[in-house]
Amino acid sequence: MRSPLAALPLVCAALGAAQTAPAQPAIAAVENNFSYTLPGLPNYGIAQGSIFVIFGANLANTSTGLQAAPLQTTLDGVSVQVTVGGSETQALLYYVMPNQVAGVLPSSTPVGSGQMIVTNNGQASSPSPITVVQSVFGIVTSACDITFCAAAFDANFNPLSDVNAANPGDLIVLYGTGAGPISTNDAVTPPVQNLTEIPIEVDIGGVPGTVLYHGRSGYPGLDQINVTVPEGVSGCNVSIVVVSSGLVSNTAFIPVSTPTQGRNCTNLVPGVVRSSVTQLEGSVVNTGMINIGRSVLAPPPVGTDSQTLTDDQANAVFNRYTGGTPAQPLSVSIGGGGSQFVSLESCLVQTSFTPASNSPAPSPTTNAVLRATAASGVTETQINIDAGPAINFSDSVAQGSISITPSGYYDEGLGCTGAAACPPLFLSPSGGTISINNGKGGPDVGPFVVQMNVAALLVWSNMLQLPSTLDRAQGLTLTWTGGNPTGVAEIIATSSANTADGTVSARLYCEVPNSAGQFTIPASALLALPPGSGQLSIGANDQSPAFTAQGLDGGVVNVGVNDQLGVTFR
Repeated sequence: MRSPLAALPLVCAALGAAQTAPAQPAIAAVENNFSYTLPGLPNYGIAQGSIFVIFGANLANTSTGLQAAPLQTTLDGVSVQVTVGGSETQALLYYVMPNQVAGVLPSSTPVGSGQMIVTNNGQASSPSPITVVQSVFGIVTSACDITFCAAAFDANFNPLSDVNAANPGDLIVLYGTGAGPISTNDAVTPPVQNLTEIPIEVDIGGVPGTVLYHGRSGYPGLDQINVTVPEGVSGCNVSIVVVSSGLVSNTAFIPVSTPTQGRNCTNLVPGVVRSSVTQLEGSVVNTGMINIGRSVLAPPPVGTDSQTLTDDQANAVFNRYTGGTPAQPLSVSIGGGGSQFVSLESCLVQTSFTPASNSPAPSPTTNAVLRATAASGVTETQINIDAGPAINFSDSVAQGSISITPSGYYDEGLGCTGAAACPPLFLSPSGGTISINNGKGGPDVGPFVVQMNVAALLVWSNMLQLPSTLDRAQGLTLTWTGGNPTGVAEIIATSSANTADGTVSARLYCEVPNSAGQFTIPASALLALPPGSGQLSIGANDQSPAFTAQGLDGGVVNVGVNDQLGVTFR
């Protein structure tokens, strides 16, 4: 059960400079050392016996290295006191830094709401709130694409990878912290102990695996889970979530291949095609993106079709990126459709924090996706360019156009229902051929004509049958008809909650083949959403092959549907 890791993989920020007369320590946030779950989210808490991290300022005078067992309660004059229900414990410290401290919360700390104080060489911080729970897991991850891959290993402790993927039925090993308290000394190397008295579930691709062991590994506070991969899941980014004591971990991903694929995973499924993304390179890159979409909005409370608003709209933008050289060309992506980072029938949950005025964000939690990036050392500029007075659309029964605005965008409605003075809807429910042109073109982009075949539009069939209040602890089944039979449906759920320091938000994203016609969002994904008002949506997207014109290096057309339902999560 010993960890194969050479050292406990704590995440440390840049070292701060030594201070001779420190100001009062200030705590910005206290989080699980591996999940970084934000205070205010429903799965927030510091588990008994787990590794936590404190973010703040003036927490220490100098920076130490990672300490070996036995851990001490004072390190370079820094100590951390936790008080819950009148009971006081002293944290066991792994390292201290001016802006960051990590340690183990003693298993003897009572469950409940309390406070934490950091003392730096006699200077005590103001009390900071802390919520102590019996168990809530944080999975060790590493960055991969825009998601986070679990630090997972096979039965021989070889790291899982795209060329060493797990097969259904294999035993895999996860690492993290927060499995629960132990009865022995947290400061020393812990004994192997299966914490069977603490309920735990590991969902892989939304399907529970068989947990064989969950308990301490070879370091204080560091936990290990041995679990077998369930049947029926595959992909290079299969979601994995740990549920303990009803609280969910962060979302991570592992590679799983079918036995016929051996150990090489793939996100491609026969008969399913994600919309492509076109990559363009050069010293100067001119791009175009045209979007046609149908938005169906059913605000709560849901009851009758008369409450549903349907809107067809179109927009377009043509951009010029400059700043590259032949030696260091710009690299620009255009396109749309699925993220391609989530395996089909898996879900990703991302969280964010918006601080209130004068309130710092508690920790670095931003995941950014850039549509255009320059090579290292290149300064990139982007401007809108002119493709003509209007972009024109027509199909077998309707036509429309969108005009350029003073800011250089094209954006207008093409039809709607459910509101006064609506022109007829443009998109045909049965699909068909759409023709797009820009007339004689403009000063920057010459004339083009695009013919695009569109499949029958996706329709969320049980949209109005869902209750307006949804139980996050229950799986939620969604059904639909239509959509490109080889395409992908994108399911999104969002909600947010206000805290004393700002607003925490969570976004759930799942991808499913359109042909499936239904999908059940697992409870282990929904439980990461804050209770309260939110939104649920199903979308689908068709993309044309790239087109060009004089002055245009590449362009794409997206035709999409996005059905949105206002809900309340309980």
